[in-house]
Amino acid sequence: MSNSNAFELYRYRNSDGSTKDWAISRNPDGTTYTKRWGKTGTKLQSRVFQDTNNQYSKDISGKTSKGYRYIGLFNIDDNGKLIDASTIQLSSTAAASAVAEPQQLLNKISWRVKVQSSATNTELVFFQGLTRGYCSTLLSLYPENAPVNAIYSRYSDIAFIQSESGFLHCYDGVISLILFMVMKKFAPNNIRVSIAHDDGTDISDQIKIEFKALEMFGTDFESVRLLAESVGLVNKRIDISSFQSSVIEDCYF
Repeated sequence: MSNSNAFELYRYRNSDGSTKDWAISRNPDGTTYTKRWGKTGTKLQSRVFQDTNNQYSKDISGKTSKGYRYIGLFNIDDNGKLIDASTIQLSSTAAASAVAEPQQLLNKISWRVKVQSSATNTELVFFQGLTRGYCSTLLSLYPENAPVNAIYSRYSDIAFIQSESGFLHCYDGVISLILFMVMKKFAPNNIRVSIAHDDGTDISDQIKIEFKALEMFGTDFESVRLLAESVGLVNKRIDISSFQSSVIEDCYF
């Protein structure tokens, strides 16, 4: 691999919808390679290994056999932040290990918050409280998520609630998508939140039907149902077994 900072990134999805990353890269010396691993969105641990007996390829095979999916080629800085390096030519090992449609996982999702000039201070205060409340709920589960932390900090003062836009990437984690979906669903009339795919197709706040958006983050609705329920994106599923019928005695008059 020509760029020593370029890592082949693999991601594993847990049953609760959270993900963890594992990355690997050959070092310039030609005899060693570096592995990095950890929970998605956190600083990835790092260690150097000797590439003896084709151990590099064996490590990749071992991870994919356990359910890790190839995401793409990324640079990883000292803080463990992933930087899209998809323009770098893939190594033969990565190409052989890639799952179907790997490029779809590299797509971005755009978001936009548009504050109308007619927005009242009451609406701004409501939106501030709403957004920070949902951020707090999500950060209690995933405290290291960068996009959610950024929105939480940005909305600490209503003076900073203004029209803005940005992008979500697959390495940002599905909770960033859930945050913008819930912001979109509950925003007041004069504050509009929009989310869209690369091709301009809108993403609704109906998480059950947004298969493509969830797939970009390597997950599906059933895997994130509980998380979506916790922020009100979907109604909580009723567990009929939790109901106990009370015995009512017959009464005669």
